[in-house]
Amino acid sequence: VCLLAENPREVSEGFVAPAQSAFNRAIQMSEGVLAVSDMQATPLTRIGFCYEAWLGIDLGLTFDIAMSTGAIATTRPFDDGGWEFGAFDVAVASRFLDFKVQHVETSCMMDKMFLNSIARLDGDLLSEPPMEHRAYTIFNMLLRE
Repeated sequence: VCLLAENPREVSEGFVAPAQSAFNRAIQMSEGVLAVSDMQATPLTRIGFCYEAWLGIDLGLTFDIAMSTGAIATTRPFDDGGWEFGAFDVAVASRFLDFKVQHVETSCMMDKMFLNSIARLDGDLLSEPPMEHRAYTIFNMLLRE
């Protein structure tokens, strides 16, 4: 989505709330979210990925993970009823299962806005994100399902 909508970190005239961004609108017009991951599960270290995954899940869109090895996990079952295809590396699967959005680095103001959006702190997007929040717990749980 970033390639087609906008760079969520690039803000020319002040900050745009994530809910009003072209990035957000592009996800809302899609049928699902696809995360492509390497063997280090690098997307889990990026708040932009977390926001995209959260928004897709929150909107009830399909959410799929494709690995560089060809393994796939999906929220929409395959024709045979399966939810996964291929073999997931145990270390990578553990990173997804142990993931906590509140531990993702938020090094700039836009990152903090994404994390505060996940926590549904829309009236206070520029504040320091809380370390714990019920919305984080729910998102973390949904991402693991």
